[in-house]
Amino acid sequence: MISTGNLNTEESIFLNDEFFRLLKTFKEKEGFNLIVVEFNDIPLRDKLIRKIEEIKRCTGIIDFSDPSISSLTDFENLLAQQAKKNKILHLVNLSLLEDENLIFHFLEGINMHREKIASLAPVNVIFWMQEFLLKDFILKAPDFWAWHTYSLDFKVKKEKTGQIISPEQAEVAEIDNKKEQKRIRKILTYLSTKDITNLEEADNLLAEELETLIKG
Repeated sequence: MISTGNLNTEESIFLNDEFFRLLKTFKEKEGFNLIVVEFNDIPLRDKLIRKIEEIKRCTGIIDFSDPSISSLTDFENLLAQQAKKNKILHLVNLSLLEDENLIFHFLEGINMHREKIASLAPVNVIFWMQEFLLKDFILKAPDFWAWHTYSLDFKVKKEKTGQIISPEQAEVAEIDNKKEQKRIRKILTYLSTKDITNLEEADNLLAEELETLIKG
């Protein structure tokens, strides 16, 4: 886990030992290289991805919250396309799939298709996962997990300030209870289908549900 300190500054993030370890995991030669990164802060994850792009170039992102990825075949096709033009691929937001069963189905699928996936993407593949998802990954895709070359920890120990958590600050990944995870996914899906023209209205709807979970 990354020590607290002022992780809001660019310097403290990118001078961290774990970040240097991450840079050293990338292989220049062609070949499938699976790197699993555990995190609990989305803004920090996104800063790290942007910094890797600045340093290494030729990076791509596959975002599982993209509606165009509705099956394992869709993922494999996109993976193949991205691997042709990038040396580093980031896999993000698998936890935001609206149905937990879809996540399990995908993990079981990549476990069965691991050889195909490795052949489609002979590049560095970084799978960004929250703690609860990593546990599911190891359980549902043990053979694929066994192929990872490095496992890195970018979890941040967050200080308790006593302040009310806003929807922007709330991290879905930190709620380990599966029923609560499923409930939040439903909330996010609900918000995406509503014709909400006011961001404050969306914030209030989500904050209501999150407050209930936090107090529970």
